[in-house]
Amino acid sequence: MRKTFCPLLVLVILSGCAGNPEQAEDKSHGGKIVGATGGAVGAGAMAYSSAGLLCTLGGPLCAIVVIPAAIVGALVGGAAGSVVDAIGDAQRKGPPPGQAAASAKDAAAPPRADSAARPDG
Repeated sequence: MRKTFCPLLVLVILSGCAGNPEQAEDKSHGGKIVGATGGAVGAGAMAYSSAGLLCTLGGPLCAIVVIPAAIVGALVGGAAGSVVDAIGDAQRKGPPPGQAAASAKDAAAPPRADSAARPDG
């Protein structure tokens, strides 16, 4: 068993590394992953603590309460995380095309000559 398991494990790991070439993406998915994981764990823990007697008995009765709550928590957390990812990606890209960012030189420029106050008030 051990003689076939170890080479098979090495083969699976190496083939997994070879099958995933590195890609340069502009989008990130970190917020979605963290949100879905945190939502599932948080909702599952809250359902586990709220189930009371069902989870002291254990087994399928506890799973009936905890699993749907974890699924809903993962969906809500994933949705919130994807919003965070979209905002972060938009900030990394900069202003949309056609809109130039105001430079410090433009902001510090003196007013136009005809907009100054008249000397006599």
